[in-house]
Amino acid sequence: MERCSQSNEKNDSITRKLIVELKDGINYLKKSTGIVPRLAVLQVGDREDSNLYIKMKENMAKKIGVEISKYKFNEDVHQRKIFSLINSLNLDPNIHGIIVQLPLPNGFSEFELTEAIDCIKDVDGFHSSNLTRITKNCVFNPPCTPSGIIRLLSEYNIDLEGKLVTIVGRSSVVGIPLFHMLSNLNATVTLCHSKTRDLESMVKMADIVISAVGKPALIKGHWIKPGAIVVDVGISYVDGILQNARLKDSSKKSGKRIVGDVDFENALKNVSLITPVPGGVGNH
Repeated sequence: MERCSQSNEKNDSITRKLIVELKDGINYLKKSTGIVPRLAVLQVGDREDSNLYIKMKENMAKKIGVEISKYKFNEDVHQRKIFSLINSLNLDPNIHGIIVQLPLPNGFSEFELTEAIDCIKDVDGFHSSNLTRITKNCVFNPPCTPSGIIRLLSEYNIDLEGKLVTIVGRSSVVGIPLFHMLSNLNATVTLCHSKTRDLESMVKMADIVISAVGKPALIKGHWIKPGAIVVDVGISYVDGILQNARLKDSSKKSGKRIVGDVDFENALKNVSLITPVPGGVGNH
């Protein structure tokens, strides 16, 4: 998170700490059981953001000692073929986790494909049985991004009890499970979406704002109340000729850059902490 000149060092320190924890645990698993953890990643189509997320998974897996098997399908693949692969992976003792990279192209059922994954191998935590456990505060495989957000807040010693939290975005990937997970930690949570009236007011009242929409500059800087904490989960590619010329990244020959949902530069005037994009949630 950004707060002072040492914030990047703090973020890197948290990342290194997590990598060491995971690497040590995996090394112990390998030595004690001979098991080499392997993650299967299924992708349909060639979305730029999906390619980025899969690359990030590969980089982290390499650091901690997890093997990855990638399966990429063209958008014209029949869904039955993906089901068949998932069933095979469910039964494969050498595959310990399965991810279907979301979002999927039109015509594919995210629910049906994620439900087809054995809930024990559902490392994304999207299977209905895992999501149901969240509502009962009995999590088996918690969703990755909400878990990462809560861990990040914990590393900054932020007490969630009684805090007013506004979540923008109600996806099953982030918003909905995060709503329940924060509620379980005694935060007072408001979940906003595309039909929310007066989003500005919902954001202005929050001690903590978490946005996971994927719409550049959706959250205006002046909406953030002084001292609030902002976690920006959104990720979008923009170029310098879109909407706001300052979004152009002169260090990139293409003129494109990755941005979040929050108007970062103006939000900095009000926040006590804010995650940058890239370099914040899910970007290590």
